[in-house]
Amino acid sequence: MLHTPWPQSFYSRILAPNRKELVSFIKDENAVLHPDQEFSWGNDCLMEKKQRLGDYNKILELLSPSLRLFWNEIKLGTGLDVTGKLDFQVNEAWRNYYTKGNFQEVHDHPGCQLVCVIFGNEWEEGFSRFFIMNRHGSEVDIFWKRIIPVDQIWMKPREGDVVFIPPWMLHGVSPHISDKTRITASVNLNFRFIS
Repeated sequence: MLHTPWPQSFYSRILAPNRKELVSFIKDENAVLHPDQEFSWGNDCLMEKKQRLGDYNKILELLSPSLRLFWNEIKLGTGLDVTGKLDFQVNEAWRNYYTKGNFQEVHDHPGCQLVCVIFGNEWEEGFSRFFIMNRHGSEVDIFWKRIIPVDQIWMKPREGDVVFIPPWMLHGVSPHISDKTRITASVNLNFRFIS
């Protein structure tokens, strides 16, 4: 279901129809990696390992069922039907390995039009938690903060969940305190209307 917690932002959490195949792909240690493994971001986070994925066509193929559901939510929420009218392109994709003590600082994703996070594990106690954050939350009176969620929304994702957010939405990952490794993949997408 599409949620609009703040007027300029949204998030959509979808259990991927092809979740087994999608999770298998992001966990595949033999997956094709991008030749450039240097990251210009992440100096303020602590992560065991991150790898830029390389097979963008496969990523788009695996994300397509979830993207269709997402755009259907947009249609239901706004009346805008873009079915068959958009061409998608992966701008960048990488997977994250969170081990004990790892976290991701609050950040956004400039330079793309849509961000998605794919969760490779069922959430369990001690796992880090993904959260989204309202960059304007400090502007809201304390009275309203007690009534409506204006600061952060914390998620306990299921294995195979795909969360779509706009690139300007602040988000992060809390410290991981479990001995089990948590795996996610992040994908920056661009799209254009087909003429």
